[in-house]
Amino acid sequence: RSKFSTTTAWKQQLRRLPQTTCRRRGLAVSSVPARSTISPTQIGFCGLGNMGLPMVQNLAKGNNAANRILAYDVVPETRRRAQEAFQDSDNVTIVESLSDLVHPKHPPPTNGNNDNDSDDNGAHVVITMLPSDAAVDTVLGKLHQEWLASSMQLPSRRIVIDCSTVSPSTSQKWSKTFQESGTATLFDAPVSGGVKGATEGTLTFMLGGCSLLQDTIESNNNNNKNNTQLQTAIG
Repeated sequence: RSKFSTTTAWKQQLRRLPQTTCRRRGLAVSSVPARSTISPTQIGFCGLGNMGLPMVQNLAKGNNAANRILAYDVVPETRRRAQEAFQDSDNVTIVESLSDLVHPKHPPPTNGNNDNDSDDNGAHVVITMLPSDAAVDTVLGKLHQEWLASSMQLPSRRIVIDCSTVSPSTSQKWSKTFQESGTATLFDAPVSGGVKGATEGTLTFMLGGCSLLQDTIESNNNNNKNNTQLQTAIG
């Protein structure tokens, strides 16, 4: 199962993070502000192919069932298959555009959980699993535009976790773009383990970014098989 899961643990850990900045290879990577309004139960997921679909399934089941997930893929047929896979799901909504991740037409079910610190029903944590640098540029570029244009002031900082295998320069470019605009903090987290690992929840995440996130990940790893290797830099 994914580490980006348990609501209470996420909130406790995020609120403990100091208002500070760590610098890696000349890039400033802003940490999440203390007393953050980010709600980890509102997750966006872009990329529902052979890797992404089982990752979403693991994000939505078992101990992670409190998560509310908005999922999207640029390919209509892939979205259709995902809709079939999640037709009986109480906590996964397949959306028709990236805009719907920011301003969902039909917010995902709450599962009776009203512990939401924001009036915005869009995704505050966005995970991407995309096939190429060009796809990452398209998706993150669109999300960046949507967040810049959004009138929503909360959350003040969003998290983007890019699990795509892309060039270091692509990750560094988007980390810098989000940081300079104040719209999000990006962590690059390519994985190993293939489709089998995605299905069984045994992927290894090679997380690049601020080391302040390490405690947050480890605190949510007790019930997960996934492994995390913290890298010192974006890219």
